[in-house]
Amino acid sequence: MSIQQYTRWDFIGLSTDTKPTADDSAKVVDGSTYYEADTSKLYIWTRGQWYEKTTAVQTPFERRLRW
Repeated sequence: MSIQQYTRWDFIGLSTDTKPTADDSAKVVDGSTYYEADTSKLYIWTRGQWYEKTTAVQTPFERRLRW
């Protein structure tokens, strides 16, 4: 059995900043978050793009992350 380490990263910036992508940084993996400090919006990186978290309802993926 091989041991794998999986680390998700959290990013903070402004809405005018360019969000990092997996092409820019190896730290952007599924489950990474980006918080816009000036708008209080939270984005989650999943399947190659940022999705805004718009509801209090958690997806199965988010439940596994234990928000």
